[in-house]
Amino acid sequence: MIAAIEARKSNGRSSVEYRWLCADGSYRHFLDQAVLLKDNEGRPLEFAGTLTDITDQRSLESQLMQAQKMDAIGKLTGGIAHDFNNLLAAVIGGLGILEKRATLGNEEAKILGMTRRAAEQGSELVRRLLAFARRQTLEPKPVSIAALKESVSDLLTHTLGGLVSIEWEITKDIGNPFADRAQLELALLNLIINARDAMPDGGTITIAADDRSVSSGEIAGLAPGNYVRLAVTDTGTGIATEYLEKVLEPFFTTKDVGKGSGLGLPMVYGFAKQSNGAFRIESRVGRGTTVELWLPEASEDGASRDVPKKSEAVAVDSDVRPLKILLVDDHPKSGRRRLRCWKTWDTLSSKLRMAARL
Repeated sequence: MIAAIEARKSNGRSSVEYRWLCADGSYRHFLDQAVLLKDNEGRPLEFAGTLTDITDQRSLESQLMQAQKMDAIGKLTGGIAHDFNNLLAAVIGGLGILEKRATLGNEEAKILGMTRRAAEQGSELVRRLLAFARRQTLEPKPVSIAALKESVSDLLTHTLGGLVSIEWEITKDIGNPFADRAQLELALLNLIINARDAMPDGGTITIAADDRSVSSGEIAGLAPGNYVRLAVTDTGTGIATEYLEKVLEPFFTTKDVGKGSGLGLPMVYGFAKQSNGAFRIESRVGRGTTVELWLPEASEDGASRDVPKKSEAVAVDSDVRPLKILLVDDHPKSGRRRLRCWKTWDTLSSKLRMAARL
């Protein structure tokens, strides 16, 4: 800024961006442009120009860049998680065959159990990565906020400890978000536990829920329409400005070593995006953090959009004879074909369900 002011003394013009720290602690961005005015004899008189507030423009540009970066990371993460998921399926399947066919002593069985638990932990890690990459399977339906409050409160009864309390602020006649209830509960739990960890000396976590209407272009990434906003606010240590964008990247965490995987917020972010909603975070060091989930509000006929239950998804005729299914797996490294045959559809479907859970 100082250099621009000095330079305009010689060239007669200036154009520079800077930001102001306002009295309330927020920042505003300005574009300051000026040109030198002269009298009829060419002598300099004064500088005239404009001071334009470009805060909203810079904010939208920053949101767009962040969205593009997160989309690229999501695609990379999703591809890696998908391949890793296939490898884990083979490992867990092989362990299952060993348990059934091999005669194991106590020590061998113990080692096999430890290996299975490690593989299952890897499967859980993959599930979180797929959630961030927006490739998990969701079953969205209208979710009652009152029922959500009850279930989340029950889960947190023995988790928060005596130093942290929860306050719910739910507006009257609030609508129902259209989302996967299990994943929504998990997302809220992640946010609440993060808020608890940010308040080592205790405090209050406020969970607010209200209806919001969004017009075109009002919030980046959100289509116009009605939404239910869920906000989790703490009075903890807060997050430094330079870390606010990084906290949504997988494996990045501000917690001490061993106290966080860095996948909680990315999973919540991926869930919000996959649900056609939005994720927003605001924080100030020493004052606390507010994380918002914006989810589409279910329409009045939302019940008709419910995903059918598994028992209703496939109708099976009792007169149909058992089927023989032949699965051919062409392994690229072995150069030979491995054939497996399941004599009944029930056996194959159980294998497929196990793979789906992985």
